[in-house]
Amino acid sequence: MPSRACALLFAAACGLTAADAPALRLVQSQVSFSEDGQPADGQFQPGENVYLSVYVTGYQVSPLQKIQLTYGLTAVDPRGTPILSPVQSELTDKVSPQDKNWRPRIREVFSIPPIALPGDYKAHISVTDTVSHQSVQQDISIPVRARAVEPSATLTVRNFGFYQGEDDPHPLPLPTYAPGAKVFARFDIAGYQFGPENSIEVSYGVALFNAEGKSLYSQPSAATEKSSGFYPQPYVPAGMSLNLDKTIRPGTYTLAITLNDAKGKQTAEQKFPFEVAP
Repeated sequence: MPSRACALLFAAACGLTAADAPALRLVQSQVSFSEDGQPADGQFQPGENVYLSVYVTGYQVSPLQKIQLTYGLTAVDPRGTPILSPVQSELTDKVSPQDKNWRPRIREVFSIPPIALPGDYKAHISVTDTVSHQSVQQDISIPVRARAVEPSATLTVRNFGFYQGEDDPHPLPLPTYAPGAKVFARFDIAGYQFGPENSIEVSYGVALFNAEGKSLYSQPSAATEKSSGFYPQPYVPAGMSLNLDKTIRPGTYTLAITLNDAKGKQTAEQKFPFEVAP
């Protein structure tokens, strides 16, 4: 057997009874940003891999000099929603007295959803020693940094903002554009319903109105998001741009966003004003 690391007491060799056997324990539990990396010293980002590692001590060896451990792993977001299918696996191996310093190590890797909520995610690991019939469980915290999008019971726009440039990080406090300029807007869609396998079908349209309510531009089907997966996507990020005519008159204009949720049979419209000034 390959050389390994773990503290092992041979119950058969030492004549230990079940009452004398050491308690099954999980030690040196950690999550890392890379395989065999140091414990994470910061927050994970949406879409990043989480490398989980934990050692097992206090197990017993069968009369055939084998360890027989089974384990399960689940992980949830801050709302308690699972982010991956439950993992079930086992650690079985033959050991000898020379392996007294060997500790079985559980290693798993999974991803934070690409569109994720911020907060404290948790990995839950449970281990059973089928020789001693002992079990142990542990929760491991996974801090995630992501954009905050307030949930909604009904279809709605969240975090709407006008921007000066396409990649600007902060919205304009008083959105004002010059004639001929390009208007950038970003927002999130929340409150839609899910179909089978957490499927969604959300679309939106845009329209531009002047101060008198006259329509200057309309695109009823600007974009559609259709997806499904194990994890229910908490919101849909969206964005658009609009070229203002060079001859547009100064004044107040309104951008209307029309939402459609095909799964939940919902529609909604929200309007956002901005100014045009020389």
